[in-house]
Amino acid sequence: MAYEGREVTRKVPARVIKVQGEKAIVEVLASECGGCPHKGKCGGELLSAKRRLEVENKGYSEGEIILVEEIVPSESQLILSYLLLFGLPLLLMITGAALSSKLWNEPFVGAVLGLGVSFLILRAIDFFLKRKGKLDKGK
Repeated sequence: MAYEGREVTRKVPARVIKVQGEKAIVEVLASECGGCPHKGKCGGELLSAKRRLEVENKGYSEGEIILVEEIVPSESQLILSYLLLFGLPLLLMITGAALSSKLWNEPFVGAVLGLGVSFLILRAIDFFLKRKGKLDKGK
C-alpha cells in the first residue's frame, strides 16, 4: 500500500477480461477489504459485486492475472460519506417532523417531506460529483 498525500492506494489482483487496443478491461479478484486499512469498519465486505476497471494495456492477454492499483478512501472521506448518507436524511426527517408538528399538528407529513428533500440533495451531490469526475459514472 502506498501513501500519497491523503490518498491511500493499494494493489489488488485482477483478471484481464477483454483487450481493446490501448485499453484493457479487468475484473478485480480480491475482496473489497483485501488490504484496506479500514477493514471491517465500513461494511464494504457486504458488497460482493464484481468490479470491472479499465486500465492501460501493457501487452496483456485475456485471462492473464495482473495487479491493478486502486484508491482506498481515507477515514475522513468515509466519515463524511456516512454523515451525508445517514445523518442528513435523519436530520431533515426530524426537522421536518418537528416543523410540521408545530405548524399543522401532523409530524408524519413533515418527516416524509424531510426525507424527500434529503433524497434530492443527495442526488444533486451525486450528479455534481460524477460530472466533476470524482465518482465512477457507471454506478
